[in-house]
Amino acid sequence: MARPKGAKNKKTNHVFKDPQVEEIVEVEVEFMCPKRGLVKQKVKMKKLKAVTHDPHRKFVGASDIIDDLEAKEDEISSLEPEPED
Repeated sequence: MARPKGAKNKKTNHVFKDPQVEEIVEVEVEFMCPKRGLVKQKVKMKKLKAVTHDPHRKFVGASDIIDDLEAKEDEISSLEPEPED
């Protein structure tokens, strides 16, 4: 059935599929076209949410991993009895 005369469209809050998208904004972009010269266009762009970095995260290098493995190996070898001949 059609919408009754005088009724307004309902506005809905749009939920984006991508959780990083905050909103869609129209922006005017200028660029040089080889045939038409300077061109201005309105373009829809996605405004993304700010990225938060965890300051407690630390990069673990290969040398750190090797040192940890060697320390664990030393602990294990000290616990095991040495084989008798």
